[in-house]
Amino acid sequence: MVTTVLVVTGAFGVITFVTQYLIDVAGFAQDDIPRLLLIQGAAGVAGTIVVGRFIDARPVGVLVGAMTLLVVALAGLWALGDRPVVAVVALALFGFAFSTVPPTLSHRVMLVSPRSTNMGMAVSSSLFNLGIAAGSGLGAVLVAVVGVRSVPLVSAVAVLLALVVAVAEERFNPPLAGGPRRGDGRR
Repeated sequence: MVTTVLVVTGAFGVITFVTQYLIDVAGFAQDDIPRLLLIQGAAGVAGTIVVGRFIDARPVGVLVGAMTLLVVALAGLWALGDRPVVAVVALALFGFAFSTVPPTLSHRVMLVSPRSTNMGMAVSSSLFNLGIAAGSGLGAVLVAVVGVRSVPLVSAVAVLLALVVAVAEERFNPPLAGGPRRGDGRR
């Protein structure tokens, strides 16, 4: 649950202000934005297809990999986002990585709450919405106080914290019933 709030907060800080970032920092024109968002969306479709092939066999690895790629994309956007080509690559990587997060988190909820998946998904959905609001709000504060350039950095930190929580959960909790055993990737 903590992972969900943190990763969605980080992602939605950027999602909310991506247009402003691409114009103000990367130097794109307003007319370029639809094509850039199409690239991000197409990468997201690819990410969803890829995650579907691996989620059952390696749910934890997929979640950790997705959040790691998300941190890399956000850090790249922050560090080198003023270079248009790098900004496009980071945007595509962001789209690919973030599109894998919701199905992976939903899969995790179903593993954690096998006898009450309806309640688990309801709580997960509420936390996802909390993360959307928190990310948008945090992004707005950052844009107002220090500028849009800082949004990907702070978002990367939030996703990195989510990654630490997810890894700690996996490390310190017993394996989930019905989930893969640690290390072998099989059920």
